[in-house]
Amino acid sequence: MVETKLDNVLEAFLTYETYKGYGHYGVTGLEKFRYRTWVENNNPGVDCTQPTGYIDSKIGTSIHMLFEEAMNASDIVCQTERVYECDIAGYKVGGTADLILYDDKDVATIADLKSMKAFPAKKAYANEETDKFIKQLSLYAYMHRKGGGKTNKVGYIYVVVVGWTARDKAIPRTFRLDLPLMSDAEVEEYVSSRIEAIPKDGSAPEFDCQSWMCKQYCGVRDVCPHFNHHEFKEGYVRPSN
Repeated sequence: MVETKLDNVLEAFLTYETYKGYGHYGVTGLEKFRYRTWVENNNPGVDCTQPTGYIDSKIGTSIHMLFEEAMNASDIVCQTERVYECDIAGYKVGGTADLILYDDKDVATIADLKSMKAFPAKKAYANEETDKFIKQLSLYAYMHRKGGGKTNKVGYIYVVVVGWTARDKAIPRTFRLDLPLMSDAEVEEYVSSRIEAIPKDGSAPEFDCQSWMCKQYCGVRDVCPHFNHHEFKEGYVRPSN
């Protein structure tokens, strides 16, 4: 007999949350679609993601935990899970960098670990859609400097490809992206533009979400005005969870 319905053991595991936010605005949250952020802000605590929708994030969290343990056990001069909070362009921003590497002159290289499936990994390996990584690393570097530290002008993204098979042999199973970081002025402009893209009067920003993500990955689709408006259009089939 095979039971496919989640029991309390699997549900407890899949819904267990370890994430801790820092600052009023999170580094990774700034890159989130502005329309989705607006919906979330207006529906605090709502999450319609099914427990099985957290499987990929659990894999990523597990890899990050082992990565942190390995770095701390090594002789590499570094910091792991470095928490930053800083005022940027008048806004309180915070986040946690996976890894800070130091050279013999105490200059820091900001690094982040990404576990990816083959499709996004192929894009990253071809240096496509890496802007979001540059922004993330640049914000950490900015906050590191504001705290009195020195930083390299290049940041690292370490990629581990999960679910790699022989048909994905065009990309290695692990690789590193060396990315040029933004200037302080560019970081400040980015932060202010992302935050100010959501109108202060509470009205909705321009819809910028990708529809395929709405159907499969959005945790607020049940309360999203755009999603619920379009689900009644002829020919639309709401996905089953």
